[in-house]
Amino acid sequence: MNPSFPKKMEVDYIKRLYLVRHGVTAYVAARVIQGDDAPLSPEGVLETKALAARFTGIEFDVIVSSPFQRTQVTAQEIAHATGRKIVFNDDLVELRRSNSLTGKSRSDPKVVRAIRNFFKHATDENFTLKDGETAFQVVRRARRVLDFLKERPESRIAVVAHHGILTALIAAMSHDEDIEAARAFGFMYYFMLTSTTGLSIADLKTFTDNKYSTWQLIVWNDIAHLG
Repeated sequence: MNPSFPKKMEVDYIKRLYLVRHGVTAYVAARVIQGDDAPLSPEGVLETKALAARFTGIEFDVIVSSPFQRTQVTAQEIAHATGRKIVFNDDLVELRRSNSLTGKSRSDPKVVRAIRNFFKHATDENFTLKDGETAFQVVRRARRVLDFLKERPESRIAVVAHHGILTALIAAMSHDEDIEAARAFGFMYYFMLTSTTGLSIADLKTFTDNKYSTWQLIVWNDIAHLG
């Protein structure tokens, strides 16, 4: 027997998020674990200018950005091109890894072991790391970001962040339970890759009488602006 649904569900309100990864850095290009202060490379600056030009044709109200240098510069390029205000949110920073990994190649055995350990325990709520955060912690941070964005009055928001937290946002959007979101995050992290300055779009749709709302991923990793 088919489940019964309302004959018509009218959408009362849509909040749209334009999710953007920062421009490329020398660390990203070299596949090296980067720290908080990694600057954009010359190529990354060019990428952000192309992205900013694209945003001149997009209707949006505000920019919410990670405070890391590479995201700040990316957000500032968009702000300069569009005249929009930037709001920084500390929960949008990249995955917090052990400081001992910074500057090491992603193929370094120590890095490989750390990443495998991170994802091996993705669904273990009791797993902890002495220096860094777990998948559960990343997902819960993503939920704080979504709550923050939901509560903002603007209906169209540009979000400038990093691959890891952007993937966690999608996992949190698509799964209500943290354990399921953490499992999805572990899968999505490598399956749903983002290019530098890649543009994704997600809508929060609220239905009649605010009784029901749901996230929907509309676009993932669009890089048409890079030619």
